[in-house]
Amino acid sequence: MSLNNLKVYKNPDNNWKQVEINGRMVDIPCDWEIEKFESYFKSRMGETILQNNLIKNGTIPVYSATEKNEIFGYINGSKINLNKNDLVIPARGNSIGYIKIINGLATGTQTTICAKSKNNNKYETKYIYEYLMYLKKKKHIFKIEGGAIPQLTVKEMNLFEIITPSTLLEQTNIAEILTTQEDLIASKKELLSLTKKQKQYLNQELLSGRLRIRLTQESIDYCLNNGLIVPNVYSGEKPYGSSEEIKYGVGYEIVESKNSDFETWLNDGESGKVEFYLNSVNNWKQVEINGRMVDIPCDWEIEKFESYFKSRMGETILQNNLIKNGTIPVYSATEKNEIFGYINGSKINLNKNDLVIPARGNSIGYIKIINGLATGTQTTICAKSKNNNKYETKYIYEYLMYLKKKKHIFKIEGGAIPQLTVKEMNLFEIITPSTLLEQTLIANQLTQMDNTVEQLEKEIEIEEQKFTFLKQELLSGSNRIK
Repeated sequence: MSLNNLKVYKNPDNNWKQVEINGRMVDIPCDWEIEKFESYFKSRMGETILQNNLIKNGTIPVYSATEKNEIFGYINGSKINLNKNDLVIPARGNSIGYIKIINGLATGTQTTICAKSKNNNKYETKYIYEYLMYLKKKKHIFKIEGGAIPQLTVKEMNLFEIITPSTLLEQTNIAEILTTQEDLIASKKELLSLTKKQKQYLNQELLSGRLRIRLTQESIDYCLNNGLIVPNVYSGEKPYGSSEEIKYGVGYEIVESKNSDFETWLNDGESGKVEFYLNSVNNWKQVEINGRMVDIPCDWEIEKFESYFKSRMGETILQNNLIKNGTIPVYSATEKNEIFGYINGSKINLNKNDLVIPARGNSIGYIKIINGLATGTQTTICAKSKNNNKYETKYIYEYLMYLKKKKHIFKIEGGAIPQLTVKEMNLFEIITPSTLLEQTLIANQLTQMDNTVEQLEKEIEIEEQKFTFLKQELLSGSNRIK
């Protein structure tokens, strides 16, 4: 069925009736019906299947009482055989009502209700599923209350009342629209999960030096011809390192006045400009950094944070100091990258690629990298870049956030309100590639991944809002389909 051929229209004002359903008075279209769950499904508790009954290479998937749509395990023979479009309904604990719609032969454990469809071509199972999940989210059914382990009985499930359009066609159209939107969200979430795993891998490999990054030979030739990079020379005598290192791009550096032009070229959308390679086995040295012994490439360096940034505590800015139409964004100690408010004049002016570092409470170390004029409150450390074209600020940011995630720095311990001082921040040691070129290439890869994650999260949020709207309108009958 093509969704493009469907027409959505408002239910007419004179086509409403008031009914009682599951103890609530609601308005529904006059041509819609109410039936109990038992009219659609024959239900019973699942069979007793314990962990030791599962078979590694079994052929029948077993569902248990879980919130996620995941399989408990497999068996080879079952007393209750569920088929496509039957339902498994968790019936114990906090997972009650997180229904699973079955795609093929399966069964459910003793902690679930197995509902076999009575489908006689008068209703669409996927519509019933979507309707019940909608009521679950609105907490109109499957309410979990009290201190004992919650339970849902077959009798209770059978008595749930369900509103349905009177025609199978409208039920099917509604189910198709909602299922299509649900699948879109699921695919974006899967892509988001994959992207986060890729970012985690690149963090581990690139920021440890195990995986190195360089310009391709074609990119080196282009950048040399356009004056974006030069051989990295010491004392004006010869390129740094061996001819092999020069071939790998280690022996090149970004021209000091061409940083912006180089980044513009690097991000112009064309692929194939860089390549990865493993750090050679004889290019390692052991160093102590932030109290830990680690191996890093021989051509990498260690510097304290104060070598890169001039830091001070932010200025005192309270809620009543904020101005609705102010021009300067103010950052506070928060985990999310969000703005506290705005003011019109500040004592501390941060600029592009400066950092705001939350320094109080559980938000310590959730660093914000600044994109333009901004400032930070008294609960943050404001770090102004000393950038002298020897380091890439975005690399420093990515490195610190990586260590934060691994809990190597910014550890929050004890019962008192945690605090991070400027002195402590200044003494954090940072491992950096010796060339600005490699720092820039690493930062560019990781920033691209960050941007992809952020974009996917925004898209998912929008699609979930759309999904909520569609469910609300279509399952209440406010919007109709034909």
